Amino acid sequence: MSLKERDWTRRMRIPKIVQYAGVAGVAAAVNVLSRIAYSQYVGFAASVSLAYATGHVVNYLFSRHHVFGAERSASARVHAGQFTRFSLVAAAGYLVTLGTSMAVRSVLEGAWGVGLEAGLIATAAHLSGVGLAFVANYLGHHFFSFASTSGASGHE
Repeated sequence: MSLKERDWTRRMRIPKIVQYAGVAGVAAAVNVLSRIAYSQYVGFAASVSLAYATGHVVNYLFSRHHVFGAERSASARVHAGQFTRFSLVAAAGYLVTLGTSMAVRSVLEGAWGVGLEAGLIATAAHLSGVGLAFVANYLGHHFFSFASTSGASGHE
């Protein structure tokens, strides 16, 4: 039985974007929980940075295996290339989050001014940035980070 046949998500035909949402949720939880643990030993900025790195590695490993079906036995060179591409996509996703969040906040502040609480505007703007970045990250990982293993040719 091959790796793909053993993978229950493939047998159940769960769409990859839904699988990726689950993996991203797990990585986010790891990020938050590890920040709490790291903060017992280092300051806030350092704990946030260490937690981001921890969540990033978890997201890569789970995405690589569970979402995009990469072989576990791949060489270190293959892992390095995929991790580099994954990190580039994640950096672009960060820029999408930041740019979208800033733009939407500006639009909302202009449209409603002081009529809405600043925190609500910031949260709505941030959620829109995170949502757009989620889609951008998924597409980037599908077509770039794991293109050779994800069936990115469009024949899924």
